[in-house]
Amino acid sequence: MAANWVEIATVDYVIKLAISLNLFVPLYGMLLSAIVRALPQRTATA
Repeated sequence: MAANWVEIATVDYVIKLAISLNLFVPLYGMLLSAIVRALPQRTATA
């Protein structure tokens, strides 16, 4: 195992990066959409 720690770390990093991108990018898009929808409502009432 000590001889393969670079490969283990690389695979671990790639898996965590892929999972994070699959979860957080759609959530960021939903949050951004909600903010964009809320902005015109605030300017119209002000």
